[in-house]
Amino acid sequence: MRAAGPFCTIVSTSFVPFARVLASSLARHQDGRRLVALVMDDEGRLDPEREPFTIVRPDDLEHVLPSAEFGRMAVMYASKELATALKPFLLLHLLDGGAPAAIFIDPDIEVFAPLDDVVEATAAHGVVLVPHSLAPIPLDGETPTETTIQRYGIFNGGFLGVSPAGRPFLLWLAERLLRDCISALDQGLFVDQRWLDFVPAYFDHMVLRDPTLDVAYWNLHERDVVWADGRYKVGERPLRFYHFSGYDPTRPDVLTTGSSRITFARRPNLRRLFDEYAEQLLAAGYADWRPLPFRYNTDGEGRTLEGDRRRLFRAVVKEHEAAGAALPMPDLAPLSLATWANSDALERSASSAALAEYYLNRRPTLETQRLPRLVSAMRRALFRLNRPYQERDDLVLRTLLRALRDGDQGLAGRLAALEERLPDPR
Repeated sequence: MRAAGPFCTIVSTSFVPFARVLASSLARHQDGRRLVALVMDDEGRLDPEREPFTIVRPDDLEHVLPSAEFGRMAVMYASKELATALKPFLLLHLLDGGAPAAIFIDPDIEVFAPLDDVVEATAAHGVVLVPHSLAPIPLDGETPTETTIQRYGIFNGGFLGVSPAGRPFLLWLAERLLRDCISALDQGLFVDQRWLDFVPAYFDHMVLRDPTLDVAYWNLHERDVVWADGRYKVGERPLRFYHFSGYDPTRPDVLTTGSSRITFARRPNLRRLFDEYAEQLLAAGYADWRPLPFRYNTDGEGRTLEGDRRRLFRAVVKEHEAAGAALPMPDLAPLSLATWANSDALERSASSAALAEYYLNRRPTLETQRLPRLVSAMRRALFRLNRPYQERDDLVLRTLLRALRDGDQGLAGRLAALEERLPDPR
């Protein structure tokens, strides 16, 4: 058996082709070491003997992440959020298995040269990070901007290295990602990346300032990739790994959806790199695997679990935990929890504040002629909630703007039901 690790990744079944390409590229350059891939929703589709990576499933993390906790996370998080939230637990799993270093690498990455020095640096430091960019982004009116990077995080979560000395960091990160690994820029959260901004202040660490690592659209303003002397290079040095974030091989003319600055028209030298990556993805089964639905997008009865239900479920879980109370749901398996989250029992378990947020985030609309009465009812309901003034006022304003734009008769009934739950101010 070839040695596994220290590299790992996390995928849903629809992302298996990406993991196959990553695993094959690592094996070519890392002495045949096998990638460890946590497959979140594998239901027997994968044959471990035929995959180029070592398969880990959520149940294998029981010693660091109890199955009941995974169930809650699978319901409150969408696929990308869940994959990110599981990252510190997978890294803890590898370290507990005796690995001197554990390195997470996003599945949409291909490795082009040895990374032995990166492994050594990780083993010698508690935490190793890679920033999105190493030089200022031009003020040219194109995207991404430095403000974009500020909103999404200074460090790219697509690479994260830890050694046993970094265990306190992993425990800290795991605790936060249990509940707050959401994509909500208005709340200052973007999965794990905004949490990584704290690392330089909290933990011993090393920042890899190497332009051959994590090359991607967000740093191509400062570096370029060229084919020379039979290999890809960044400047005069070999490219080590490229991050194909935002690339879809079925849309081969679109380099990425995340940048207006970097296009094939402006960087024709990148075409070969991307065409070769697309060819590998398609050969790895992209057309068959990518359309597969994420298992936890539906409940136990086959109904879709919408994003607003996930957010309300998360709010209910946090409220119960803050009160030291257990969820009123005996079966904590993911699909059973999802069925409960899709039922009226979820609303009955939520506070008035959580319900107000839920109703108002469902893009409510109002009939223009009924606007004054509904706005009055909404104000009475919201002003009785124990919320910070600025947060409450922002919520009211956001709803009024939506009301002026659209309109939904159902909001009247929701507000009336909510108002009945509030104490009489007299």
